[in-house]
Amino acid sequence: MITDDDLRNDPNLAHYYALRRGQKFHHVERLELRQTDGFGWRGDIASLEVVLSSAEPNDGRILKLTFNGVLNLRLTPPPRMVISLTTLEVSPVRDLQWEGVSYSVKETDEDTLAFLCRDFTADIR
Repeated sequence: MITDDDLRNDPNLAHYYALRRGQKFHHVERLELRQTDGFGWRGDIASLEVVLSSAEPNDGRILKLTFNGVLNLRLTPPPRMVISLTTLEVSPVRDLQWEGVSYSVKETDEDTLAFLCRDFTADIR
């Protein structure tokens, strides 16, 4: 659960949740995992780009999320093979003091996606 303190102390979180406020971006257009050629000593070799389109019929905007330093990625598509990320929660985990890990990301409705990451960006286009 995201607290007001989390939002005050983390501009990335505040920006992400401000973009989501009142918006319905959950149709997955693209989910792309990229890995570097070598294995880093910290294991942060992956980035994940998630592009979500609006659920509103006449809204052509997309929400683009880029996560860097992705670890422990788990993707479990639903049996019907339509992936929807209706509640993609990003939570700070810096207090756990895991080196190179700042956020926990999880789709909480159907538990289809979960991972840890170092940082992320969010943008509406």
